Amino acid sequence: MKTNMALIAAAFAAMAANAELPQAELAMVRDYGVKKLVSIGKSAPKALRLTKSEAEAMHSAWMAERKAMGYAERRPFKYGHAFMKWAAMFRDSHPDYLGLTPYGTRGIMPEGWPKRFLHQSKLCVSNPAVVDQIISDWQRKGAKEYLCVCENDGMMGFCRCERCRALDADLPGETFTLHKTDRYLDFWNRVCARAVKVRPDVKVVAYAYSAYRFPPRKARVEHPDALMLGYVPSIFDDAKADIAGWRKAGLKRFFVRPNFLCNKGVLPRGLERFIYDNYRQMREAGSIGTDHDLYGDGDPATAFEVYVALRQAVDANVTFEAIERDWCARFGAAAKTVKAYHARVRERCAARWPGLLAELKGKYGDFLDDSHFSAYIYRLHTKEDLRGDLELLESSGAATGSDPNAAKRFADLKTNVRHQMMTWCIEAGDASQGRAELEAFRAANRDALGPFLGFWYRRFPDPGDKEMMRSIEKLPPGITTAFGADRFERSAKAAQ
Repeated sequence: MKTNMALIAAAFAAMAANAELPQAELAMVRDYGVKKLVSIGKSAPKALRLTKSEAEAMHSAWMAERKAMGYAERRPFKYGHAFMKWAAMFRDSHPDYLGLTPYGTRGIMPEGWPKRFLHQSKLCVSNPAVVDQIISDWQRKGAKEYLCVCENDGMMGFCRCERCRALDADLPGETFTLHKTDRYLDFWNRVCARAVKVRPDVKVVAYAYSAYRFPPRKARVEHPDALMLGYVPSIFDDAKADIAGWRKAGLKRFFVRPNFLCNKGVLPRGLERFIYDNYRQMREAGSIGTDHDLYGDGDPATAFEVYVALRQAVDANVTFEAIERDWCARFGAAAKTVKAYHARVRERCAARWPGLLAELKGKYGDFLDDSHFSAYIYRLHTKEDLRGDLELLESSGAATGSDPNAAKRFADLKTNVRHQMMTWCIEAGDASQGRAELEAFRAANRDALGPFLGFWYRRFPDPGDKEMMRSIEKLPPGITTAFGADRFERSAKAAQ
Protein backbone atom coordinates (compact mmCIF):
# COMPACT_ATOMS: atom_id res chain seq x y z
CA MET A 1 0.00 0.00 0.00
CA LYS A 2 1.43 3.33 -1.06
CA THR A 3 1.81 6.04 1.52
CA ASN A 4 0.51 9.47 0.59
CA MET A 5 3.24 11.71 2.04
CA ALA A 6 1.26 14.87 1.22
CA LEU A 7 -1.65 13.69 3.36
CA ILE A 8 0.68 12.77 6.22
CA ALA A 9 2.37 16.20 6.03
CA ALA A 10 -1.03 17.91 6.02
CA ALA A 11 -2.11 15.88 9.05
CA PHE A 12 1.00 16.88 11.01
CA ALA A 13 0.50 20.53 9.98
CA ALA A 14 -3.08 20.39 11.26
CA MET A 15 -1.92 18.87 14.55
CA ALA A 16 0.68 21.64 14.94
CA ALA A 17 -1.90 24.33 14.24
CA ASN A 18 -4.13 22.96 16.97
CA ALA A 19 -1.33 22.31 19.45
CA GLU A 20 -1.98 23.35 23.02
CA LEU A 21 -0.08 26.44 24.10
CA PRO A 22 1.24 26.63 27.65
CA GLN A 23 -0.33 29.42 29.67
CA ALA A 24 1.67 32.59 29.25
CA GLU A 25 4.21 33.72 31.83
CA LEU A 26 3.22 37.31 31.01
CA ALA A 27 -0.38 38.30 30.30
CA MET A 28 -1.49 41.92 30.37
CA VAL A 29 -4.15 44.12 28.83
CA ARG A 30 -3.57 47.57 30.22
CA ASP A 31 -6.24 50.10 31.11
CA TYR A 32 -6.48 53.86 31.14
CA GLY A 33 -6.52 55.04 34.74
CA VAL A 34 -8.99 57.49 36.23
CA LYS A 35 -6.60 60.44 36.07
CA LYS A 36 -6.00 59.93 32.34
CA LEU A 37 -9.71 59.47 31.63
CA VAL A 38 -10.34 62.91 33.09
CA SER A 39 -7.30 64.39 31.34
CA ILE A 40 -8.18 63.25 27.80
CA GLY A 41 -11.64 64.71 28.23
CA LYS A 42 -10.14 68.18 28.47
CA SER A 43 -9.52 68.05 24.71
CA ALA A 44 -13.25 67.54 24.06
CA PRO A 45 -16.08 70.08 24.43
CA LYS A 46 -17.20 70.57 28.02
CA ALA A 47 -20.45 68.67 27.43
CA LEU A 48 -18.47 65.48 26.77
CA ARG A 49 -15.99 65.65 29.64
CA LEU A 50 -16.04 63.21 32.55
CA THR A 51 -16.00 64.33 36.14
CA LYS A 52 -13.63 62.48 38.47
CA SER A 53 -16.52 60.60 40.08
CA GLU A 54 -17.86 59.55 36.66
CA ALA A 55 -14.41 58.35 35.62
CA GLU A 56 -14.04 56.39 38.87
CA ALA A 57 -17.39 54.69 38.37
CA MET A 58 -16.59 53.86 34.75
CA HIS A 59 -13.17 52.46 35.62
CA SER A 60 -14.60 50.38 38.48
CA ALA A 61 -17.16 48.86 36.11
CA TRP A 62 -14.42 47.91 33.64
CA MET A 63 -12.35 46.25 36.35
CA ALA A 64 -15.38 44.35 37.68
CA GLU A 65 -16.14 43.04 34.22
CA ARG A 66 -12.53 41.93 33.75
CA LYS A 67 -12.60 40.12 37.09
CA ALA A 68 -15.82 38.34 36.12
CA MET A 69 -14.06 37.09 32.96
CA GLY A 70 -11.29 35.60 35.09
CA TYR A 71 -8.69 38.14 34.00
CA ALA A 72 -5.77 38.66 36.35
CA GLU A 73 -2.62 40.51 35.34
CA ARG A 74 0.53 38.40 35.16
CA ARG A 75 3.66 40.54 35.02
CA PRO A 76 6.66 38.73 36.52
CA PHE A 77 9.07 41.62 36.00
CA LYS A 78 8.98 45.37 35.48
CA TYR A 79 9.83 47.20 32.28
CA GLY A 80 8.89 50.34 30.35
CA HIS A 81 10.51 53.45 28.90
CA ALA A 82 13.43 53.75 31.29
CA PHE A 83 15.00 57.12 30.59
CA MET A 84 12.06 59.53 30.58
CA LYS A 85 13.69 61.79 33.18
CA TRP A 86 17.20 61.79 31.78
CA ALA A 87 16.73 64.88 29.59
CA ALA A 88 15.81 66.95 32.65
CA MET A 89 18.33 65.26 34.93
CA PHE A 90 21.41 65.43 32.73
CA ARG A 91 20.92 68.21 30.18
CA ASP A 92 23.17 70.51 32.24
CA SER A 93 25.57 68.11 33.97
CA HIS A 94 25.95 65.43 31.26
CA PRO A 95 24.44 66.55 27.95
CA ASP A 96 26.74 63.98 26.29
CA TYR A 97 24.42 61.26 27.67
CA LEU A 98 21.66 62.52 25.39
CA GLY A 99 21.11 62.11 21.67
CA LEU A 100 22.34 64.78 19.28
CA THR A 101 19.32 66.30 17.52
CA PRO A 102 19.16 67.74 13.99
CA TYR A 103 19.37 71.18 15.59
CA GLY A 104 22.77 70.60 17.18
CA THR A 105 21.36 70.27 20.69
CA ARG A 106 21.69 67.29 23.01
CA GLY A 107 18.33 65.87 24.00
CA ILE A 108 16.70 69.29 23.95
CA MET A 109 14.14 70.46 21.43
CA PRO A 110 14.47 73.89 19.82
CA GLU A 111 13.03 76.90 21.58
CA GLY A 112 9.26 76.97 21.32
CA TRP A 113 8.72 73.22 21.43
CA PRO A 114 6.28 72.03 24.12
CA LYS A 115 7.90 70.34 27.12
CA ARG A 116 5.82 67.22 26.54
CA PHE A 117 8.20 66.28 23.72
CA LEU A 118 11.14 66.02 26.13
CA HIS A 119 10.15 62.47 27.04
CA GLN A 120 11.01 61.48 23.48
CA SER A 121 14.67 62.42 23.96
CA LYS A 122 16.95 59.47 23.23
CA LEU A 123 20.31 58.33 24.58
CA CYS A 124 23.68 58.73 22.95
CA VAL A 125 24.03 54.94 22.98
CA SER A 126 27.62 54.94 21.70
CA ASN A 127 28.83 56.86 24.76
CA PRO A 128 30.50 54.43 27.25
CA ALA A 129 29.60 56.81 30.09
CA VAL A 130 25.91 56.07 29.47
CA VAL A 131 26.50 52.39 30.24
CA ASP A 132 28.56 53.41 33.29
CA GLN A 133 25.65 55.48 34.60
CA ILE A 134 23.11 52.70 33.98
CA ILE A 135 25.19 50.08 35.77
CA SER A 136 25.96 52.46 38.64
CA ASP A 137 22.27 53.28 39.13
CA TRP A 138 21.32 49.59 38.97
CA GLN A 139 23.91 48.60 41.56
CA ARG A 140 22.92 51.44 43.86
CA LYS A 141 19.36 50.08 43.83
CA GLY A 142 20.47 46.57 44.74
CA ALA A 143 21.39 45.00 41.35
CA LYS A 144 18.02 43.26 41.02
CA GLU A 145 17.51 40.37 38.61
CA TYR A 146 15.81 42.50 35.95
CA LEU A 147 17.59 45.56 34.56
CA CYS A 148 15.37 47.68 32.30
CA VAL A 149 17.05 49.61 29.48
CA CYS A 150 14.00 50.25 27.30
CA GLU A 151 14.62 53.40 25.25
CA ASN A 152 12.20 56.33 25.42
CA ASP A 153 9.02 56.60 23.41
CA GLY A 154 8.49 57.94 19.91
CA MET A 155 10.49 58.55 16.75
CA MET A 156 12.15 61.81 17.77
CA GLY A 157 15.62 62.41 19.13
CA PHE A 158 17.69 59.50 17.79
CA CYS A 159 21.32 60.48 18.18
CA ARG A 160 23.01 61.78 15.05
CA CYS A 161 26.57 61.91 16.37
CA GLU A 162 29.32 60.28 14.30
CA ARG A 163 29.91 57.48 16.82
CA CYS A 164 26.26 56.43 16.87
CA ARG A 165 25.98 56.72 13.09
CA ALA A 166 29.03 54.46 12.77
CA LEU A 167 27.10 51.70 14.57
CA ASP A 168 24.18 51.84 12.13
CA ALA A 169 23.71 49.51 9.18
CA ASP A 170 21.68 51.87 7.00
CA LEU A 171 21.21 51.07 3.34
CA PRO A 172 22.05 53.69 0.69
CA GLY A 173 19.29 56.29 0.40
CA GLU A 174 17.42 54.96 3.43
CA THR A 175 15.53 57.34 5.72
CA PHE A 176 17.54 58.02 8.88
CA THR A 177 14.79 56.83 11.21
CA LEU A 178 14.02 53.58 9.39
CA HIS A 179 16.57 51.16 10.88
CA LYS A 180 18.45 51.94 14.10
CA THR A 181 18.54 48.35 15.39
CA ASP A 182 22.26 47.71 15.08
CA ARG A 183 23.26 50.67 17.25
CA TYR A 184 20.81 49.57 19.95
CA LEU A 185 21.88 45.93 19.90
CA ASP A 186 25.49 47.08 20.28
CA PHE A 187 24.37 49.16 23.28
CA TRP A 188 22.42 46.28 24.86
CA ASN A 189 25.39 43.94 24.35
CA ARG A 190 27.65 46.33 26.26
CA VAL A 191 25.11 46.69 29.09
CA CYS A 192 24.78 42.89 29.30
CA ALA A 193 28.56 42.41 29.33
CA ARG A 194 28.88 44.72 32.33
CA ALA A 195 25.77 43.47 34.14
CA VAL A 196 26.58 39.74 34.03
CA LYS A 197 29.89 40.45 35.79
CA VAL A 198 27.91 41.89 38.69
CA ARG A 199 25.06 39.38 38.61
CA PRO A 200 25.39 36.35 36.29
CA ASP A 201 21.63 35.64 36.27
CA VAL A 202 20.65 39.19 35.30
CA LYS A 203 17.99 39.74 32.64
CA VAL A 204 18.48 42.96 30.68
CA VAL A 205 15.07 43.98 29.33
CA ALA A 206 14.93 46.13 26.19
CA TYR A 207 12.20 47.12 23.74
CA ALA A 208 12.57 46.33 20.05
CA TYR A 209 10.43 49.28 19.06
CA SER A 210 9.87 51.90 16.36
CA ALA A 211 13.09 52.39 14.36
CA TYR A 212 14.85 49.52 16.15
CA ARG A 213 12.21 46.78 16.05
CA PHE A 214 13.47 45.13 12.87
CA PRO A 215 16.13 42.37 13.10
CA PRO A 216 19.75 43.57 13.07
CA ARG A 217 21.64 43.57 9.79
CA LYS A 218 25.17 43.10 11.15
CA ALA A 219 25.24 42.92 14.95
CA ARG A 220 24.43 39.76 16.88
CA VAL A 221 23.10 39.04 20.36
CA GLU A 222 26.28 38.42 22.36
CA HIS A 223 24.61 37.49 25.66
CA PRO A 224 21.49 35.49 24.71
CA ASP A 225 20.90 34.25 28.26
CA ALA A 226 20.91 37.81 29.59
CA LEU A 227 18.90 39.73 26.98
CA MET A 228 15.08 39.77 27.21
CA LEU A 229 13.46 41.59 24.30
CA GLY A 230 10.05 43.24 24.31
CA TYR A 231 9.03 43.18 20.63
CA VAL A 232 6.70 46.04 19.68
CA PRO A 233 5.35 45.35 16.19
CA SER A 234 3.36 47.79 14.15
CA ILE A 235 0.02 46.70 12.69
CA PHE A 236 0.59 44.30 9.81
CA ASP A 237 4.35 44.04 10.24
CA ASP A 238 5.57 40.62 9.18
CA ALA A 239 6.01 39.72 12.84
CA LYS A 240 6.82 36.08 12.14
CA ALA A 241 9.68 37.07 9.80
CA ASP A 242 10.92 39.70 12.26
CA ILE A 243 11.15 37.16 15.09
CA ALA A 244 12.82 34.65 12.80
CA GLY A 245 15.41 37.33 12.00
CA TRP A 246 15.97 38.06 15.68
CA ARG A 247 16.32 34.34 16.37
CA LYS A 248 18.92 34.08 13.63
CA ALA A 249 20.82 36.92 15.35
CA GLY A 250 20.89 34.89 18.59
CA LEU A 251 17.81 36.01 20.53
CA LYS A 252 16.43 33.44 22.99
CA ARG A 253 13.64 35.04 25.04
CA PHE A 254 11.11 37.67 24.10
CA PHE A 255 7.64 38.94 24.85
CA VAL A 256 5.29 41.00 22.68
CA ARG A 257 4.25 44.53 23.69
CA PRO A 258 1.96 45.70 20.87
CA ASN A 259 0.14 49.00 20.52
CA PHE A 260 -2.53 47.47 18.29
CA LEU A 261 -5.30 48.62 20.63
CA CYS A 262 -4.09 52.23 20.95
CA ASN A 263 -6.93 53.59 18.87
CA LYS A 264 -7.75 57.29 18.83
CA GLY A 265 -10.62 57.29 16.39
CA VAL A 266 -14.32 56.56 16.01
CA LEU A 267 -14.56 54.33 12.94
CA PRO A 268 -14.24 50.51 13.28
CA ARG A 269 -11.07 48.76 12.13
CA GLY A 270 -12.18 45.13 11.90
CA LEU A 271 -9.03 43.84 13.62
CA GLU A 272 -10.46 41.35 16.13
CA ARG A 273 -9.36 38.31 14.09
CA PHE A 274 -5.96 39.90 13.48
CA ILE A 275 -5.50 40.43 17.24
CA TYR A 276 -6.32 36.79 17.84
CA ASP A 277 -4.09 35.40 15.09
CA ASN A 278 -1.12 37.57 15.99
CA TYR A 279 -1.22 36.36 19.60
CA ARG A 280 -1.27 32.72 18.49
CA GLN A 281 1.50 33.29 15.96
CA MET A 282 3.80 34.96 18.45
CA ARG A 283 3.20 32.34 21.17
CA GLU A 284 3.95 29.59 18.66
CA ALA A 285 7.17 31.47 17.77
CA GLY A 286 8.24 31.28 21.41
CA SER A 287 6.90 34.44 23.05
CA ILE A 288 6.53 34.18 26.83
CA GLY A 289 3.38 36.31 26.58
CA THR A 290 1.78 39.55 25.44
CA ASP A 291 1.30 42.93 27.08
CA HIS A 292 -1.28 44.96 25.15
CA ASP A 293 -1.23 48.70 25.61
CA LEU A 294 -4.54 50.48 25.11
CA TYR A 295 -6.48 53.49 26.29
CA GLY A 296 -9.38 51.66 27.90
CA ASP A 297 -12.13 49.08 27.70
CA GLY A 298 -14.81 51.69 26.95
CA ASP A 299 -13.83 52.56 23.37
CA PRO A 300 -16.77 51.44 21.18
CA ALA A 301 -14.57 51.18 18.05
CA THR A 302 -12.24 48.61 19.62
CA ALA A 303 -14.48 46.97 22.24
CA PHE A 304 -14.58 43.58 20.48
CA GLU A 305 -10.82 43.71 19.85
CA VAL A 306 -10.14 44.40 23.55
CA TYR A 307 -12.45 41.54 24.49
CA VAL A 308 -10.41 39.19 22.28
CA ALA A 309 -7.17 40.28 23.97
CA LEU A 310 -8.64 39.81 27.45
CA ARG A 311 -9.95 36.33 26.65
CA GLN A 312 -6.56 35.22 25.32
CA ALA A 313 -4.88 36.61 28.43
CA VAL A 314 -7.18 34.37 30.48
CA ASP A 315 -6.90 31.28 28.26
CA ALA A 316 -4.14 30.98 25.66
CA ASN A 317 -6.01 28.15 23.89
CA VAL A 318 -9.48 29.64 23.59
CA THR A 319 -10.72 29.54 19.98
CA PHE A 320 -11.75 32.62 18.06
CA GLU A 321 -15.14 31.03 17.47
CA ALA A 322 -15.69 30.68 21.21
CA ILE A 323 -14.68 34.30 21.80
CA GLU A 324 -16.95 35.51 19.00
CA ARG A 325 -19.88 33.42 20.30
CA ASP A 326 -19.51 34.76 23.83
CA TRP A 327 -19.09 38.36 22.68
CA CYS A 328 -22.19 38.25 20.53
CA ALA A 329 -24.17 36.50 23.29
CA ARG A 330 -23.79 39.70 25.30
CA PHE A 331 -26.37 41.20 22.93
CA GLY A 332 -29.05 38.62 23.78
CA ALA A 333 -31.35 37.54 20.97
CA ALA A 334 -29.57 39.97 18.63
CA ALA A 335 -26.43 37.80 18.75
CA LYS A 336 -26.72 36.55 15.15
CA THR A 337 -27.22 40.08 13.87
CA VAL A 338 -24.21 41.37 15.80
CA LYS A 339 -22.09 38.49 14.48
CA ALA A 340 -23.15 39.37 10.91
CA TYR A 341 -22.36 43.03 11.56
CA HIS A 342 -18.80 42.31 12.73
CA ALA A 343 -18.21 39.91 9.85
CA ARG A 344 -19.38 42.56 7.39
CA VAL A 345 -17.01 45.17 8.84
CA ARG A 346 -14.07 42.72 8.96
CA GLU A 347 -14.53 41.72 5.34
CA ARG A 348 -14.40 45.21 3.91
CA CYS A 349 -11.58 46.36 6.19
CA ALA A 350 -9.48 43.33 5.27
CA ALA A 351 -9.94 44.18 1.59
CA ARG A 352 -8.90 47.83 2.01
CA TRP A 353 -6.16 47.71 4.67
CA PRO A 354 -3.38 46.65 2.24
CA GLY A 355 -3.95 49.58 -0.11
CA LEU A 356 -4.16 52.09 2.73
CA LEU A 357 -0.99 50.78 4.35
CA ALA A 358 0.91 50.88 1.07
CA GLU A 359 -0.13 54.49 0.53
CA LEU A 360 0.84 55.61 4.04
CA LYS A 361 4.18 53.79 3.95
CA GLY A 362 4.98 55.45 0.65
CA LYS A 363 4.12 58.84 2.08
CA TYR A 364 5.60 58.59 5.58
CA GLY A 365 8.19 55.81 5.48
CA ASP A 366 8.04 52.29 6.78
CA PHE A 367 7.52 53.15 10.43
CA LEU A 368 3.86 53.64 11.24
CA ASP A 369 2.90 53.84 14.89
CA ASP A 370 -0.45 52.18 15.47
CA SER A 371 -1.99 55.20 17.20
CA HIS A 372 -1.35 57.22 14.03
CA PHE A 373 -3.73 55.17 11.89
CA SER A 374 -6.77 56.62 13.60
CA ALA A 375 -6.86 59.69 11.37
CA TYR A 376 -7.10 57.48 8.28
CA ILE A 377 -9.51 54.71 9.31
CA TYR A 378 -12.38 56.46 7.52
CA ARG A 379 -10.66 55.40 4.29
CA LEU A 380 -11.64 51.79 5.06
CA HIS A 381 -15.31 52.69 4.74
CA THR A 382 -17.74 54.46 2.44
CA LYS A 383 -20.89 56.23 3.50
CA GLU A 384 -22.84 53.45 1.81
CA ASP A 385 -20.97 50.83 3.85
CA LEU A 386 -21.90 52.51 7.11
CA ARG A 387 -25.47 53.04 6.03
CA GLY A 388 -25.64 49.33 5.24
CA ASP A 389 -24.30 48.51 8.71
CA LEU A 390 -27.08 50.53 10.29
CA GLU A 391 -29.74 49.01 8.04
CA LEU A 392 -28.56 45.52 9.03
CA LEU A 393 -28.83 46.34 12.73
CA GLU A 394 -32.15 48.20 12.47
CA SER A 395 -33.97 45.91 10.05
CA SER A 396 -33.02 42.60 11.66
CA GLY A 397 -36.13 42.57 13.80
CA ALA A 398 -34.10 40.84 16.51
CA ALA A 399 -35.28 41.41 20.04
CA THR A 400 -32.70 41.35 22.80
CA GLY A 401 -34.96 39.42 25.16
CA SER A 402 -35.64 40.28 28.75
CA ASP A 403 -32.03 41.16 29.65
CA PRO A 404 -31.88 44.96 30.06
CA ASN A 405 -28.07 44.92 29.79
CA ALA A 406 -28.23 43.13 26.44
CA ALA A 407 -30.89 45.59 25.25
CA LYS A 408 -28.71 48.55 26.22
CA ARG A 409 -25.64 47.08 24.51
CA PHE A 410 -27.58 46.61 21.28
CA ALA A 411 -29.08 50.10 21.46
CA ASP A 412 -25.63 51.57 22.12
CA LEU A 413 -24.18 49.66 19.16
CA LYS A 414 -26.76 51.18 16.84
CA THR A 415 -26.11 54.62 18.32
CA ASN A 416 -22.41 54.22 17.67
CA VAL A 417 -22.96 53.18 14.05
CA ARG A 418 -25.03 56.33 13.55
CA HIS A 419 -22.19 58.25 15.17
CA GLN A 420 -19.70 56.60 12.81
CA MET A 421 -21.72 57.74 9.80
CA MET A 422 -21.79 61.33 11.05
CA THR A 423 -18.11 61.32 11.98
CA TRP A 424 -17.19 59.85 8.61
CA CYS A 425 -18.77 62.85 6.90
CA ILE A 426 -16.53 65.25 8.84
CA GLU A 427 -13.34 63.23 8.33
CA ALA A 428 -14.00 62.61 4.64
CA GLY A 429 -15.03 66.21 3.97
CA ASP A 430 -18.59 65.24 2.99
CA ALA A 431 -20.60 68.45 3.06
CA SER A 432 -23.95 66.66 3.31
CA GLN A 433 -23.78 66.90 7.08
CA GLY A 434 -22.46 69.75 9.18
CA ARG A 435 -20.34 69.75 12.30
CA ALA A 436 -23.05 71.33 14.43
CA GLU A 437 -25.28 68.30 13.83
CA LEU A 438 -22.47 65.98 14.92
CA GLU A 439 -21.80 67.98 18.09
CA ALA A 440 -25.49 67.96 19.02
CA PHE A 441 -25.66 64.19 18.51
CA ARG A 442 -22.60 63.63 20.68
CA ALA A 443 -23.95 65.78 23.49
CA ALA A 444 -27.27 63.92 23.39
CA ASN A 445 -25.63 60.47 23.39
CA ARG A 446 -22.61 61.10 25.56
CA ASP A 447 -22.90 57.94 27.68
CA ALA A 448 -23.10 55.59 24.70
CA LEU A 449 -20.12 57.03 22.83
CA GLY A 450 -17.38 56.32 25.38
CA PRO A 451 -14.89 58.61 27.15
CA PHE A 452 -12.18 58.92 24.49
CA LEU A 453 -13.53 61.50 22.04
CA GLY A 454 -10.88 63.94 23.29
CA PHE A 455 -8.40 62.05 21.10
CA TRP A 456 -10.61 62.72 18.07
CA TYR A 457 -10.77 66.45 18.77
CA ARG A 458 -6.98 66.64 18.82
CA ARG A 459 -6.93 65.35 15.25
CA PHE A 460 -10.04 67.07 13.93
CA PRO A 461 -10.36 70.25 16.01
CA ASP A 462 -13.29 72.56 15.55
CA PRO A 463 -11.92 75.86 14.15
CA GLY A 464 -14.52 77.57 16.28
CA ASP A 465 -13.12 76.05 19.49
CA LYS A 466 -10.77 78.84 20.51
CA GLU A 467 -9.32 76.95 23.48
CA MET A 468 -8.29 73.95 21.36
CA MET A 469 -7.02 76.11 18.50
CA ARG A 470 -4.82 78.07 20.91
CA SER A 471 -3.22 74.83 22.13
CA ILE A 472 -2.54 73.72 18.54
CA GLU A 473 -1.11 77.10 17.58
CA LYS A 474 1.51 76.64 20.32
CA LEU A 475 3.04 73.79 18.33
CA PRO A 476 5.98 74.68 16.08
CA PRO A 477 5.23 75.05 12.35
CA GLY A 478 4.99 71.73 10.55
CA ILE A 479 3.74 69.56 13.41
CA THR A 480 0.43 68.06 12.44
CA THR A 481 -2.18 66.62 14.76
CA ALA A 482 -2.25 63.51 12.59
CA PHE A 483 1.34 62.32 12.67
CA GLY A 484 3.07 64.32 15.35
CA ALA A 485 6.52 65.64 15.98
CA ASP A 486 8.47 62.71 14.57
CA ARG A 487 7.35 63.71 11.07
CA PHE A 488 8.36 67.29 11.74
CA GLU A 489 11.86 66.21 12.71
CA ARG A 490 12.20 64.32 9.45
CA SER A 491 10.95 67.22 7.35
CA ALA A 492 13.17 69.69 9.24
CA LYS A 493 16.23 67.57 8.63
CA ALA A 494 15.36 67.10 4.97
CA ALA A 495 15.07 70.84 4.53
CA GLN A 496 18.56 71.50 5.91
